[in-house]
Amino acid sequence: MIMALRWGIVGAGSIAEKFIDALSTNLTTVEHKVVAICSHDEERAKSFATKFKIQRFYADYKSLAQDDMVEIAYIAVLNPQHYEVCLLMLRYGKHILCETPFCMNEWQTDKVLQYARHHELFAIAGIWSRFFPSYQHLKAMMERREIFDIREIYVKHGLKSDTNRRVTHKALGGGVVLDLGAYAIQFVLLCYNEYPKSIKATGKINSDNVDMYFEADLMFSGNRMARIVCSGLETYDNQAVIISKKGTVCLPSYCCPLSLIEPDCNIRTWWIPETEKYSNATNSCNYLGLRYEADEAAKCIRAKSIYSRVLSHDEMILIARIQDEIRRQIGVRYDCDKR
Repeated sequence: MIMALRWGIVGAGSIAEKFIDALSTNLTTVEHKVVAICSHDEERAKSFATKFKIQRFYADYKSLAQDDMVEIAYIAVLNPQHYEVCLLMLRYGKHILCETPFCMNEWQTDKVLQYARHHELFAIAGIWSRFFPSYQHLKAMMERREIFDIREIYVKHGLKSDTNRRVTHKALGGGVVLDLGAYAIQFVLLCYNEYPKSIKATGKINSDNVDMYFEADLMFSGNRMARIVCSGLETYDNQAVIISKKGTVCLPSYCCPLSLIEPDCNIRTWWIPETEKYSNATNSCNYLGLRYEADEAAKCIRAKSIYSRVLSHDEMILIARIQDEIRRQIGVRYDCDKR
């Protein structure tokens, strides 16, 4: 049994609530304990603390960063705050798991990761998809060459969010390249593990100059290709398809998949235990899969490793670089891009 990892939760929104719920399940044998919560809305922080029986709550981020009981910060604030909050937590010796997007662009991502490495602290993006058992099975299939000579990858991810201010407003770090794009890009990189030779992207921009739809064709060495389509205008079936010399692999609900269809049409399934709040019938239990990324953080930290083999710093940089290029081509810029 791994000694319980002590978490501080930065932000008190819906994803933070789901993360805390996931930590409290018996999904795995790794132990976690939430010891502090902070939000600029003190009443909200207090409400979270009461609801989840958290010992301490704070109305500012620095107080949590200074809390000696906190080993790692789960950062779930608005996208434009990620960079500064990540650095704040690291400056006070906290490991970090930051929600997607890790930062707004490659420059910020690189600066945070450099700081973490220099101070021997664990830092990882909350790209929860990577840590699901289905992804580990897929990676093992590739290593055993049960899938090889991959030629084409298709990823389609749509979640209707055109009334969600967090997605539609530039000042809040909106846009589907940042909101959904990281998940699609990381899937492609899992298979190809390199920066593409070329990227061609188009998109649809709203009245606040934020992308609500994009499609991108990525060409890699050896004439390999990937096509990504992401939309905040409508909800898709959200599947990823790999076409290889050995056959086709499909991950339904690829972002948080509980099943994988192998080349021989065999369906592999991984179940997450249901709770009163989350059920397989509504697919809401997939949110409990946030536990897997937390477990990876705990295992690495307890092993005194600042790197994860599941999602490397190099990949996090590549994801941000590809996002930057897609945004450049479709004409989306944020104030932080002016550096």
